[in-house]
Amino acid sequence: MDIVDFLNARLDEDERIADEARCLVPGKWESRGIDLIYADVDGVAGTLRHEEDAVHIARHDPARVLREVAAKRKIVETYREAREHPDYRTDPVLHAMVKQHKQFALLPLTEVYREHPDFGRWRS
Repeated sequence: MDIVDFLNARLDEDERIADEARCLVPGKWESRGIDLIYADVDGVAGTLRHEEDAVHIARHDPARVLREVAAKRKIVETYREAREHPDYRTDPVLHAMVKQHKQFALLPLTEVYREHPDFGRWRS
């Protein structure tokens, strides 16, 4: 497993969980005090009372999580494309840029998944 495989697998998991949550409570989620307010796709509103968790739950609205997954996938894909470029091994500038992208973009993204059993087991 390399770092790209690791991140893509974790993003797949995040995406699947967000999709499942979106199916359970579709629409937009927001917090108002201790209540989690959601409006489904037909505009029908509902309230789930979650005490202090409401703000956290609303912050992780499945639509927001899916946007975050898409943004992270772009970062991972940029690295993968650059690493697979024909000149990657021979062009010192490109090689240095790929190393920096890994160090300053990909490695920090992996920190979110530090407790996953595959964390740190990538070979590239």
